[in-house]
Amino acid sequence: MIGALPWWQRALKRAVDIGIAFFTLLILAPLLLGIALLVLLGSGLPLLHREQGIGQFGRPFTLRKFRTLKRRNKRGSSVAQESDSRITRVGRPLRHSRLDCLPLLWNVLRGDMSLVGPGPMAPHHLNTLDRAVCEALLSVRPGLTDPALILYFAEDAVLATRPDAEAEYVRVLLPAKVRVQLNYLWNWTPLLDIRIILHTV
Repeated sequence: MIGALPWWQRALKRAVDIGIAFFTLLILAPLLLGIALLVLLGSGLPLLHREQGIGQFGRPFTLRKFRTLKRRNKRGSSVAQESDSRITRVGRPLRHSRLDCLPLLWNVLRGDMSLVGPGPMAPHHLNTLDRAVCEALLSVRPGLTDPALILYFAEDAVLATRPDAEAEYVRVLLPAKVRVQLNYLWNWTPLLDIRIILHTV
């Protein structure tokens, strides 16, 4: 398991996170500026959506993504279906391609997240899990990508057919994703991280 690895292997993983996140932000700077402009022209300010996630050892942190939901919409399910009326016209292709998540690379640089690891969870989703499962997931930094994100890439489309997307997510999708994430933690290797990053791209 990652949390039980020798310090030098954990340090190597962190060094790779910093290096890739820094150069990716540098290379994608024009794309990030272009997306920011589209969000601004399409639905105004703010450009970024901020939400609280739970990081390593249970420390809260702020996730930053490009805003894909309409402004002044604080109410409703925390799970946005593909057909959700709250999604903006610009936000729909951003969510579909996951380009809205690019600002999370800043969280990787800050040390809040890793490039690969269990996806960050909202506190109320984490509270539905067993304590031992929570401790395992929180033993490492949450990831920008992970095998569960790849496997359930189309979850928004699946949830679009359900009358209660939040309940369906907590009852079916969340436990399924957690099983995949735990399997990743117990079978981690540097090569596995590389494969996941390439598959994500």
